[in-house]
Amino acid sequence: MAIMVRSVAAPTRSATRGRRGTRAPSPDSARGIDPSKKISLYVQMANVLRHNILSGRWPPGHLLPSMDVLATSHGVARVTVRQAVNMLVGEGLLESWRGRGTFVRASQTAPAQPLRDPINNMLADKDDFDIRILSKSRVTAISAELAAGVSVLPRYVEIRKLHIHNRRPFALTHICVAEDYFKLLPRGGEKEKKIARLLQEYAPGALQWLYQTMTVEPAGIELSEQLDYAFAAPVARVVRRFVDRDNRLIYAGVAWYRGDTFIMDMKLPNEWVHAYPAAVAPTPRERELGAPAAAAARRGKTAAPAKPRKR
Repeated sequence: MAIMVRSVAAPTRSATRGRRGTRAPSPDSARGIDPSKKISLYVQMANVLRHNILSGRWPPGHLLPSMDVLATSHGVARVTVRQAVNMLVGEGLLESWRGRGTFVRASQTAPAQPLRDPINNMLADKDDFDIRILSKSRVTAISAELAAGVSVLPRYVEIRKLHIHNRRPFALTHICVAEDYFKLLPRGGEKEKKIARLLQEYAPGALQWLYQTMTVEPAGIELSEQLDYAFAAPVARVVRRFVDRDNRLIYAGVAWYRGDTFIMDMKLPNEWVHAYPAAVAPTPRERELGAPAAAAARRGKTAAPAKPRKR
């Protein structure tokens, strides 16, 4: 089976690692507060604090600097810091204790070795994680994103599920499988194994090409609730589509992974560097969307779609 991988890189900034404790934050964190932006200062302050937590700069159990120190070092009022801290307490990232201070909640986790296989290996055993089916239904239409450039079959079975490790969800997935192929799978098998693995076992040779796109986006309300994750925190969005030899769509899925537990490893043969350069070097979002659409996205507006590239 051949694999085609396309990665889209999210815009990033150069980061300078700062010092921990009650000392002044790193220059990169200080630049996170901009009074000229049309965003409330306490929201900007919360974004800075959230970045320090989710990036690992402030590990679980870390005691935050006092509100006076944070206010002075970021050039904001003390009430702004208090509002930001209360916001992150509500998100479950911080906890405050009278007389002791504010701490990073110990439940925050970093990418763990046991999650490497469930995330990277589409054929991973369920021994490493649990599957919770949220819904299953038959559909006759799929999204334009999943249908683009492939031949769509008349009917699919749509499954929404959570992948869970150590009682904590790390991925929410929406998967569509061609109904004729889904009928080949054992009844209830989707509760025990990944669907890609079931298709490999019960429909060998059906999956010939994999198209994969990865992006980064903030967690919305549904994602934050389903993944037990902070609202607006980063999630990795992975779109996977398997087609057969005739370019018919057999399997299509979208998976959202918590940013604080996501890790992706790939071992590729050297010839892929030339055959599939996108698998090695992510495409800047401006090139993927087109400059007008990317600029509009940053402004929160829509723009006319860019003309499709010739293949």
